[in-house]
Amino acid sequence: MVIAIIALLLSMLAPTLQRAKHLTRRAVCASRLSNFGRGVAQYASEYRDCVFFARRSGSGMEGRVQVCLDYAVDGSTDPYAMTDWVGAAAKFGLCKDAFECPDRPGCYRDDANDDGSWIIFQKCLGYQYFGGIKHWTNPQGTFKSRSPVFLSSADARWALAADCTMKIDNVWGGGRPSAYEFMPPHRFGNPWPEGGNAVYCDGSTRWTDFEKMFFFHSWNPAARFNYWYQEDVGELTDAQLLALKAKQ
Repeated sequence: MVIAIIALLLSMLAPTLQRAKHLTRRAVCASRLSNFGRGVAQYASEYRDCVFFARRSGSGMEGRVQVCLDYAVDGSTDPYAMTDWVGAAAKFGLCKDAFECPDRPGCYRDDANDDGSWIIFQKCLGYQYFGGIKHWTNPQGTFKSRSPVFLSSADARWALAADCTMKIDNVWGGGRPSAYEFMPPHRFGNPWPEGGNAVYCDGSTRWTDFEKMFFFHSWNPAARFNYWYQEDVGELTDAQLLALKAKQ
């Protein structure tokens, strides 16, 4: 009888303990993003106020993949491609755990093709990073971004980095594991996320419930749905924002 009562009590406590662990990981995530913001500020202070840039791709090579950083390309004469952005960020502590939400362990890694061959020019991140994104591209069109390039001229409300609250190929949890494993974070038993943390250009961090987020930018807006929250939405109209509002 005593063993049965103990087993019953443990079964009643299990959901509470699981929830407590979930909230602890959320708090660690917010702390890492806060440290991330300080690292970017230190970087900008050393590099004439410019933040390091997310991976370049797309039309005119001006699109930005907010979940990757580029390595230098051997033999290139392009100043951007000659820069090892992964190494530059790492000099300021921005590597490994700094780029990983506790719900996405091990996601700071070199990306791999579906055939198993390794791509050596990009490093996947466990967070979205918006540095250097001059234009937002989303299902409503292309707009001048509200993301940082020079830190002192960025609005305090602009997101610097955020959780990978992303739906891949129209599926929560979709996509190849080499790039999208454990995505999205902060699910707590559901396919879709409860919400996500973000760090802003003033160094503050904030948790936002998923239903309050928007799809502001993606390098592939037809298949990579990327959500976060910030107050300054730039040129987007109310009707466009409604169309970009997060949906399960």
